[in-house]
Order: sequence, then C-alpha cells, then structure tokens
Amino acid sequence: MILVAGVLAFLLYSAWIGGPYLRSVFIRDSAITTWKQLATAPIAGDIATPLPDIGTQVGPDTSAILIRNDRLFTQKNRVDDLEQRVNAIREQMAEAGQFLDQLHEMESARLGRRQAYARIFRQRLRREIAELKQDNAAQLTQITVLEELLERLKSAGSGTIVPQTRIDETALRLSELRQNQASKTAHLARAVEQLKFADSGHYQNYDGEVPAWALDDASDLRLQRLQMTMHRQELDSQARFLESELQSARADLARLSEAEVHVPAGATILSIESRTGAVVQPGQVVLTWVDCSELFVDVPVSDAETPLIHPGMNARVVIEGSGAPVGASVILVRGSAASLGPDDLAAIAKGRDPGRAQVLLSLEPDDLEVETCPIGQAAYVEFPDIGLIDIIRARMRL
Repeated sequence: MILVAGVLAFLLYSAWIGGPYLRSVFIRDSAITTWKQLATAPIAGDIATPLPDIGTQVGPDTSAILIRNDRLFTQKNRVDDLEQRVNAIREQMAEAGQFLDQLHEMESARLGRRQAYARIFRQRLRREIAELKQDNAAQLTQITVLEELLERLKSAGSGTIVPQTRIDETALRLSELRQNQASKTAHLARAVEQLKFADSGHYQNYDGEVPAWALDDASDLRLQRLQMTMHRQELDSQARFLESELQSARADLARLSEAEVHVPAGATILSIESRTGAVVQPGQVVLTWVDCSELFVDVPVSDAETPLIHPGMNARVVIEGSGAPVGASVILVRGSAASLGPDDLAAIAKGRDPGRAQVLLSLEPDDLEVETCPIGQAAYVEFPDIGLIDIIRARMRL
C-alpha cells in the first residue's frame, strides 16, 4: 500500500509539474504578436484629417495625420507685437538715415563756403602783396631820384642860385617818401606772413583776429552726425535682436500651429485611440500600429521550464489554421514576475495566467505562408530539445 501511495503521489506531482507543458502541447495557448508602436500627438490641437481604419495597411499617401491648433492667441499676439516693434525701429532707422544725409549735405555746404572764403582770402592777399611790391618799387625809384636831386641842390649851395626853401622842401618830400616806404614794407611783411599762415590753414586779419567764416568748421554738425550715427547703430542692434526674437516666435507659432503624426508606410493599424476633430494634448496616443514584417510568438511556460530555454534555441510553431510548421528561435526568456504585457506587445497569449513565465520567439519570415497579418492568432509551440522528463528533473533539481 505504501508503494502504491508513493507511486500515486509521484504521478500526481508529475502531473502538477508537467501540466503546463502538457497544456501547451495539446492546447494552442501561444499567440502571434509583435511590438506595439504608439503614434502620439506632438502638439495640442484638433485632429484635422480622417484617421485610417483599424486593420488597414498604411500607404504612402495616408502616412501623415494632421493636427491643427487655431487657439494660439498668446503666440500670435507675441508675433504681432514683435512685428510692430521691428517695423517701428526700422522706421526710426530710416528717419535717422535721412537726417544723417541732411547733416552731411549741410556740413558739405558750410565747408564749401569756408573753402570759398579761404580761397578769396588768399587771392586778396596775393593781389595785395603784388600791389605792395609794385608800390615799393616805385617809391624806391622816387626816393633814389629825390636823393640825387637833394645832393645836387646841396652841391650848388644856398643863395640866389638855389633857394634854401627849395632844398628844405626836397628834403621834406624825401623824408615823407621814406616813411611811407617803411610803412608799406611793414605792411608787405604782414601780408606775406598772413599768406603763409593762410596756406597752412590758419587765417588772421591785420588786427590779429580770426575771421568769423574761418571759425565755422561745421564741428557742431559733425558732433550731431556722430551722435546720430551712434543712435542709428543702437537702433540697428535693437532691430537685429528683435528680428531674431521675431524669427523664433514665428518658428514657435508655426511649430505649434500644425504638426503631423507620422505612421510608417506599410504599417498596420492596430487600434484607434481618438477620432477626427477631437482635441488632443502633446504626448496623447492617437493610434497604435504594428509592423507585420517582424513577427514574434508569445509563449507562456512554467517557471520550471525557463532554466531549460535560452536565447537562440530553436522551436517549431504551428499557426492556427495552418498545418505547416514554421521555424522560430528564442530571443527572450522572462520569469512570471517580469513578463511583457499589452503595453509592449500587440497580442498576449491566451494561456498567460498569473504565475506563468514567458518565452518570446522570433519567426522566420521566409517560412510564413499567410497573406494577411496574423497578429493575435493562436499557435502551438514545441521545443524539440525539451521533454516532459527534462521539466520534471529540472523541477526536482535532479
């Protein structure tokens, strides 16, 4: 009796241990799956284009979903404000440029008048110097003649032949001519000195005073022009800064006004999470899609099997409705506490009960003979290198 009871206990334990394995053999509790991909809204706004139907394959002309936001009042007001400020500064710059041109014309006119006065001043001095030199030469001739006459009169002696009064008159005339010639010589020297100064850009009258026209060098206009140039440069710096801000504000407005949710061409729509005309927020899921060219198999197994399965191990898969086995290989093994769920996979195996581990297989696409995307179809999976005895031994740590 004890032996029978022991055998029964062993059989019951083996059935409990190998139950999941036997279930996976006789019941197709695995599922064809792939990675679930999310298409999220990049901006807040309304969905402006029709959404594709669930299960349809996205073509090249329907891969973009437009989201439009017409309620960006703050951004639009900022763009309008910056445009007005930039236009105002540009108008001020244009006015400053016109004023600079006027100042330049006024400065050129005043400097032109000064140059004309200076040219007349030098011409007058040269003419005066020439006249003084001519007068000096004539007076020197007169002085020479009077000196000779005075000598002859003195040689003849005073008396009845040459009256003394005539000698005195001649001497007086000679003295006056000498004084006049000395005055003109001094005047000539001053005129020559004035011309020398004038040629070097310094102008003086005979009294030593500078003429009023010579003082007008348009320095006040140059100062105004310098100040206006600096003001215009400040305006230009402000305009460049505001134009940069305006460009950034326009880019932000354009970026937030319209954006597209892109789904790769060839993808298959898995689910629709919104609808046309609905308001979405940034990051909100609009739809989910899958790539049916990359298929996996979600295989529920017992934790006792996980030590026997490793990445790269071969498996045979039979998809529901298809009798031909498909080659597959293990890419992921996870225990029951860390299995992938519906947030990661497009379909979950129906045999996934709490406390069951997970094996993820990668199907060989060349072996598939299906025309539609088989996501969610049941499948039977067999690991040729693992049997029931191997599982019992692993469980019993033999």
